[in-house]
Amino acid sequence: MGNTQPSFLIQTENTIQIAPLPTPVRARNNDPATSHAAARSLTNAETLALRLLRCYQDRTEGLTDFEAGRALGVDGAWKRCSELRKNGWIRVLLGAGGKPMTRPGPSNRMQQVCAITVAGYRQLERCGVTAR
Repeated sequence: MGNTQPSFLIQTENTIQIAPLPTPVRARNNDPATSHAAARSLTNAETLALRLLRCYQDRTEGLTDFEAGRALGVDGAWKRCSELRKNGWIRVLLGAGGKPMTRPGPSNRMQQVCAITVAGYRQLERCGVTAR
């Protein structure tokens, strides 16, 4: 009963075996082959989304998507940051007058600044990440 990994049954002529389900792919169907290769290289314990969430945990002043990716040495982190926002694990910080806080990105265009939420901290706890 200690195995919590999802599994399925394989039936052959004389036996029934329990086999683990394949690890889910962490890239979208329309992503390039390089994204699929990178997704396969990530361990279950330390996905890019989890690494980004840990990064937000460490930066109470918030981060833009670009800043979060740069802190991890990753290009294109905005895709995973978008998923973190969709899941409610990070949110856009509000400044004066309730307007979204922004900072200039590398192209001098303004980018929204996000911070981890209570739900984000809970997700880290579920993943076994302790508070820093």
